[in-house]
Amino acid sequence: MFYDADLNDDKIISVREFKISKIMKAILQLDEEEDINKIRDYFSYEHFYVLYVRMWELDDDHDFILKKEDFAHYEGYALSSKTIDRIFA
Repeated sequence: MFYDADLNDDKIISVREFKISKIMKAILQLDEEEDINKIRDYFSYEHFYVLYVRMWELDDDHDFILKKEDFAHYEGYALSSKTIDRIFA
């Protein structure tokens, strides 16, 4: 949602950018639609659940905070320490 709304890529969503984004439309649709999986502007509950489970698996102490050490375990230590440092920069 953030990357979609941050039109000038300055890491800030201005009021103008927020107003022309699809964020409010998606939120209002979530309120109206019984099956939230039908709202696909950003992601569905199924997508959220997959992400949540993956983050939970990475979060060794289950404190809901991913640390560099947690990311080191990703895909069997597939990320280099330089890559992990960039994630946390």
